[in-house]
Amino acid sequence: MVIHFAGSTHHLLESIDDFRQIIDAIHKEGHVLARDWVEPSYSLLGSGDDKVENVDWEEIYKQNIDAVSTADLMIADATRDSFGVGFLIAIAIQQRKPILVLLKKGTKEGMILRGLHGESIAKAVYTDENVKMIVSKFIKAHTIKHKDLRFNFFLDSKLHSYLNWASHQSGKTKAEIVRELIEREASK
Repeated sequence: MVIHFAGSTHHLLESIDDFRQIIDAIHKEGHVLARDWVEPSYSLLGSGDDKVENVDWEEIYKQNIDAVSTADLMIADATRDSFGVGFLIAIAIQQRKPILVLLKKGTKEGMILRGLHGESIAKAVYTDENVKMIVSKFIKAHTIKHKDLRFNFFLDSKLHSYLNWASHQSGKTKAEIVRELIEREASK
């Protein structure tokens, strides 16, 4: 599965060990990150203020939105209040992604956690000893072998135009048309 991890970049230097444990748990379950941002950001923050000032925030915004869209589920560390983390959680909620929101034990529950409720949201307080187990349990709970899976692919303009036309003519979604073509081919 593809998983997007979100955490406060402003507190990355203090949170790096926790973030690494969470990411390690994701990888140990055999899954990949939608956007691998933690180590590059950590290196950038450690290299000095002049490089941080030159960051293309619009590009980072786009990468985060794409990562949430690409991901099958999201894990967010809300130990430190972060507008960015809250925003990404809101995007994931809109896209009906399962979300695990983590809070480090011994820290005060922030605004993000207080306002979150919903069927697709799991909340957990973690320690260094149990974080990997919590992440693993959440991932396994949302891994269903026979679940419909999602993927993206690119089409040239001719095929895209055809799909739009076929969808309009048949009243079916483009996904339904492609699925039927694949099923027809697979049954041969």
